[in-house]
Amino acid sequence: MSNEKRLPTRQEIKQLTSNIPKLCAKDFKPIIKWHGAEPDENGVRHFPYPEYDPVVDEFFRLVSQEQWCDYNYQPKEIAEKLSQENYIEESSVADIKSLITYYVRGERFCDGHWGAMIEKGFLCRILQRLKVLN
Repeated sequence: MSNEKRLPTRQEIKQLTSNIPKLCAKDFKPIIKWHGAEPDENGVRHFPYPEYDPVVDEFFRLVSQEQWCDYNYQPKEIAEKLSQENYIEESSVADIKSLITYYVRGERFCDGHWGAMIEKGFLCRILQRLKVLN
């Protein structure tokens, strides 16, 4: 079986769900600071980018590993599914693998995507669903 089709093991799922207390805390702020929003010493403005809490960086390093990557995910399809009520709560591990790929890749196209997904509660819902499935 290719690694692309391999689902994460119970231990790999447990490794992710162990982040629930940190990432899902009510007072958790995923973005420490936005850089580049103010002009530099030469008066030049740059595209702003976030500095994430180290917990967020470590989490997304974990989910960037092969077992969580769905090379066939369709971003538009995932975005539509996220608008469906209870989609995450009824997802399989394979569905969650696609969702995680959507979240990981989203940061490449939109700085702050990871932070938004955490603040909107999507990531916590995924982690809670993984806990149920494990």
